[in-house]
Amino acid sequence: MKFLHNGKLHQRNSRRGGMLILVLMIFAVSLILISSAMTITLASRNRYYVDAERSQERLTLSCAAETVIDALMTQEITDDQLELMATTNGTSQYKITGANASRLGGVQASSTKGTTIAPGLAGVTGANDTYFTVRKDPSNADDIIMEFSTIIDLTSSDKKAENLRVYLHKKPVTPDPKLCANMATFGEEGSSISIPRLHITATKSYSVFHGNVDIINASGESHVHNTMIFTGKTRPAQGTLFYNDVIFYGPNASIDLSSAGTGNGIQTTGGIYFLGTDFMGNSGTQEVFRTGAGVPAAAPGNQVVSAAGGAYFYKANMTVNGDTLQNGSQGAPYWVVGSGSTVKNNNTSDNSSTKYINDGGTYNNAGGNSSRNGVAAASLTGTDKTTYDSIKEKAAKYLAGDVKAAAEQQVPTTQYMKDTFGGHKNGTMISASQTSLPGGKDYKMSGSYGGGKTLEINLADGDTYIYMPADVTLNDYVIKVSNASDNRLYILLAEGVTLHIGNGSNPYDWKPNSGIISCDSRTGSGDSSKAVTGSQKPACVIAGFGGNLLHVPTQCSVLEAYVSLAGNSTIWYQTGGNRFYGRLEAKNFVFNFKLDNSGSIQGNHLEMADCPGMDEDSAGGEKPLTPHYEVTGYEYYY
Repeated sequence: MKFLHNGKLHQRNSRRGGMLILVLMIFAVSLILISSAMTITLASRNRYYVDAERSQERLTLSCAAETVIDALMTQEITDDQLELMATTNGTSQYKITGANASRLGGVQASSTKGTTIAPGLAGVTGANDTYFTVRKDPSNADDIIMEFSTIIDLTSSDKKAENLRVYLHKKPVTPDPKLCANMATFGEEGSSISIPRLHITATKSYSVFHGNVDIINASGESHVHNTMIFTGKTRPAQGTLFYNDVIFYGPNASIDLSSAGTGNGIQTTGGIYFLGTDFMGNSGTQEVFRTGAGVPAAAPGNQVVSAAGGAYFYKANMTVNGDTLQNGSQGAPYWVVGSGSTVKNNNTSDNSSTKYINDGGTYNNAGGNSSRNGVAAASLTGTDKTTYDSIKEKAAKYLAGDVKAAAEQQVPTTQYMKDTFGGHKNGTMISASQTSLPGGKDYKMSGSYGGGKTLEINLADGDTYIYMPADVTLNDYVIKVSNASDNRLYILLAEGVTLHIGNGSNPYDWKPNSGIISCDSRTGSGDSSKAVTGSQKPACVIAGFGGNLLHVPTQCSVLEAYVSLAGNSTIWYQTGGNRFYGRLEAKNFVFNFKLDNSGSIQGNHLEMADCPGMDEDSAGGEKPLTPHYEVTGYEYYY
C-alpha cells in the first residue's frame, strides 16, 4: 500500500512539473513573438522614417532647384552671375538657407529659431543640407550644368544625398540693335537739315537734331512736345512752338541770328538749357548766339528766346543788347548763370522782372540798370529759392543723365548695319501674288507690288527678314504682321535702295491697304484710319544699309515701324493724310505737304505720338531682362 501511495504522489508531481514546463514554453514563445513584433515594428518604423526622409529630400531638392531656375528665368540671378559661378567649374558650393523668418500661427519660426519650417536647408542642426554647384558642360563650353544636392538624416540611417542635375543650353543671342533710341534723330555733325511742318505730340523720350538746323515756316508751324536737343547751330522760325525743355548741348550748339526778328526765335513753355559740356570729342565754351556765318554775336532786343521755365547756362557765353530772354510778356523769369559761363546784359530798359542769379559763373549787368543786378544763389529765399533749386536740379540731371546718351545717339553707320543684318540676304523671293507667309524665315522683295493685295506674315514662329536688294514699290499694297508677341519683321534695304510706298495713280483716294501695318491695335484689314495711341510697339523695323530713300510721296498711306537709315539717307514723307506710328532716324528728311488743285494744303502735320523704344516694354518702361539660357533636361540620381 505504501508503494502504491508513493506511485500516486510521483504521478501528481510529474503533472505539476509538466504544467510548469508548458507555461515556461508558452512564455518563451510569447517573448519570441513579442520581440519579433517589436523588431518588425521598429524596422518598419525606421524604414518609414528613412522613406519619409528620402521623400522630403526629393521634395526639398525639387523645390530648391525650381526656385533657383525660376530666379534665373526672371533674371533675379542674371546670366552674368551664372556664368561667373561656372568659372569655378563646380568647386564652389552655393548653400540654400532657410534663415528668413516666417510666421506660423503668429509665432516666428525659421530654420535657426523656433520651429524648423524648411527641413534640409542649410542652417538646420545636424547633417541636413541643400546646395548647388555650377560648372561648364564638358561637351559644350557654352552650356552649363547645375547640380543640386540635399541630404536629410535625422535617423542616422540615410547617409545618401539626393541629387538633381539640370542641363542649361545657351540660346543664340539676338540683342536689340541700337536703333531709334530717340523719338527722332536727324542730321549729323556738320550736316544741314530743315524742319518743316513737324508735330511731335510725344511727351516721352527725346527729339535730337545734329548739325545745322533750319526751322522753316512752310505754311504751318512745327510743334514739339517732348524734350528737344540741338547739338549744332539752329535757325529759328516764327510760329514754331516747344512745349517742353529745349537743350543746346555741346560747345557747337548755338542759335543762328540770321532770321532774328519778333517771333522768330525759340519759344518754349518749358525751360531752356545752354550746356557747353564736352561732346563727341569737342570741348570748349558754347557761344549761345552766332551769325549766319557762325561768328559769335550779341543778340538784338527782339525776343529771340522765350522760355517760361527759365534759362540755365553751363560753360556758355551770351551777350544780349535788348530784351532777349528778359521777362515781360515773353522772356525767361530766371537766368541761372552756372559754372564756366559768362553772361553780359547790355539792356538799359527797366521793365524786367527777371531774376539774374550768379551760380558759379559771371553775370555782368553792362547796361547799368539797377533792376537788372544779379544776386547770389545762396541768398535766395521763398519762391525764388524753390524755382532755382528746380532749375539747378534739372540741369544737373541733363549734364549727368540720359540726356547725354540721347545727344550722343547718332545715325548708324553702313558698317554697323552690315554687321548686324548682313546675314539675311539670301532668302526666298516673294511673288506679287502671295498673300500669306510663315514667320521665322528670310525672304527677298524686288520690283513692284500692288493690286490692292495684303501680304500677311505670321510672326509666331520667330523674327522674319525681308531683304530688298533693289528698289521696291508698294502701290495699293500692304505688308501686315500677325501674332507678333516679342518677334519682329525686319525690312532691310541694301545700299542705294529706295522703298516707295504710294497709292497708285490717284493720291487723293483713301486706300486703307497701303503701307506697313505692324500693330494689332489697328483693327480691321489694314484700316489705316484707325490711329494707334502708343499702347503697343510696332513689330516692324526698316533698316537701311546706306544711301537709301524711304519715299512716301502720296496721301493716305500707313507706316508703323522703327525707321533707321544709315549713312547719307533720306526719309521723304508726305504729311497730308498719312498715318505714322513709330520712331525715325536718318541723316536727311523731308516732311512735305500736298497742295490740291486749288493750291490749298491737304492734310495736317506729320504726327509722331508716344512710341516706346525697341528695348522698352509697351508702357514705355525698361524692358524686363530675358535669360539667354533654357532648360533642356533634368536627371535625378543618388
